[in-house]
Amino acid sequence: MFHPAATAVGGGFNPRGFTGCGRTLEMAQKRWWTTPSNADAYENFLKQNIIPQLRSIEGHRGAEILRRDLEDESEFMVINYFESIEAVKRFAGENYTVPVFEPEASKLL
Repeated sequence: MFHPAATAVGGGFNPRGFTGCGRTLEMAQKRWWTTPSNADAYENFLKQNIIPQLRSIEGHRGAEILRRDLEDESEFMVINYFESIEAVKRFAGENYTVPVFEPEASKLL
C-alpha cells in the first residue's frame, strides 16, 4: 500500500484530465523505484529540490508523492497537477510525454 510522503513534488508525465474542486486539471504521474537504503535520501531530494522548482512554474497546482516500502525496493509515485497542457509544457517542454528526470536523482534510483 502506498502512503503519502509529501504534498508537492515533481516527476515524469502521463497527462490526463482530472476533475477536482469543480475544475478540470491536467494530471501527470510517474513511478520510480530505488533501494530501501536510498529511499529516505530520494524522498528528501524530492522535497528539498524538486518541490521549490515546481512551485515556481506558472500553472502548477500542486503534487503528491506516494511511497511504498517493500522488502527489496521502495517505490515512489509522483503525481503533479497543472491548470492546462500549456502549464505542463512549461515544465516538461513540447515533448511532455517524456519523463522529466533530474540527473542528480540518478544516483539515488
